Amino acid sequence: MAKRKTVQVEALKDHFNKLIEKSKTLEGRAALCYALSDILHETGNYKGFQYINGWKGVEDYRHRYL
Repeated sequence: MAKRKTVQVEALKDHFNKLIEKSKTLEGRAALCYALSDILHETGNYKGFQYINGWKGVEDYRHRYL
């Protein structure tokens, strides 16, 4: 019987984010994002979509660029 192993979710998330950053194709990045999203959902660690660096979306864009 195989032993069950555990990993730290933060370490796994950091690893996936590095792989996504290094990926050269849109399809590769999308596949990694989907896999990470599934893992986070299954482990109860998904905290919703967030922009990097505090980006607030359309209102932030309007404030910065219009």
